Amino acid sequence: MQNFSKCPNCGGEEYFNPETGMLVCERCGGTFPVNEPSTQPTKREYTPTFQPNNVESNQYECATCGAKIVVGSNGEVHRCASCGNRTVKKSDTTLTSTPDGIIPFCITKSRAAELFRNWVSTRKFAPSDLKQMAKLEKLSGLYVPVWNFNFDITWRYSAIGVKKYTDDDGYSEYRDCPVDKVKDASFSNVLRAGSSKVSWRLVEDIGNYDFSKVRPYSTDYLLGFAGLDTDIDVHSVYDKITSDIISDNERVAKNRLEGEYFEVNNFNCRTRFRNVIFNYTYVPVWANHYTYKGKRYHCYINGQTGKTGGSAPKSFWKIGGLTLGILGTLAAIVGLVFWLI
Repeated sequence: MQNFSKCPNCGGEEYFNPETGMLVCERCGGTFPVNEPSTQPTKREYTPTFQPNNVESNQYECATCGAKIVVGSNGEVHRCASCGNRTVKKSDTTLTSTPDGIIPFCITKSRAAELFRNWVSTRKFAPSDLKQMAKLEKLSGLYVPVWNFNFDITWRYSAIGVKKYTDDDGYSEYRDCPVDKVKDASFSNVLRAGSSKVSWRLVEDIGNYDFSKVRPYSTDYLLGFAGLDTDIDVHSVYDKITSDIISDNERVAKNRLEGEYFEVNNFNCRTRFRNVIFNYTYVPVWANHYTYKGKRYHCYINGQTGKTGGSAPKSFWKIGGLTLGILGTLAAIVGLVFWLI
């Protein structure tokens, strides 16, 4: 992938350097600060009528997975950072949802390759030749879009709990006990995928991001990298978050009541959401999409912390060898027992 802007000194190509947090010229080595907006990353109150801010951008589209890839000034993409295939072409659609903020890459490409090799070495049943998949040219620096929510809730549940009392003569008496509980809770950095083109499970596997490091969005951070445009509606995300919390609260309340009372009647549970603030943020991911014996695998590396996760092939011979070893050990133990008898 090529994605560069011009150096003001010599006209060479610039790229963002994760080590220094600066723009670097490939030709003369000059360094320049990132051109950021003067305002802080936007945080807005959620409303059902919100519409993302769309702007013109340099965009490519992958014919294999359908990902819309955003690049910086004069950028060119030859491999899809989302699926790893070389089926990308310049898109006729130039409108892109502008992120409110961005967490820049801190992990370099060479360090990401080292982390991948270390990760492979910890796969117990991975084939011995898998480390060859850690070639630098197959690593893609990708900004993944996420919807980030912060909110407070007031959670109230009520019921008539029936308690059973049994005296020494075995006589049982049932008493109604009104229950009315109110609880408050706060939620910070509730993240959901902004793109269906990456595995959200794998993104979650590579750990949390430090959102105190979010910077105002600038396309300078995309120089040498790429970003995915969102294709997941924020309102559907909010509806899913709230419905999950409502369901969890009802389940917890019921379990508590049923554990305390002989019988529960007139159960009611309500959750009210307050101070809902959200934004649309790019988070950095190094993606390594590779093929092993005709099957595709994916490895993701947190571009801020370096935590690594993903899927890897398993060696039939290693698994078979371990199985035979266990069977051999069991056979030896059984033989020893019979010999002692």
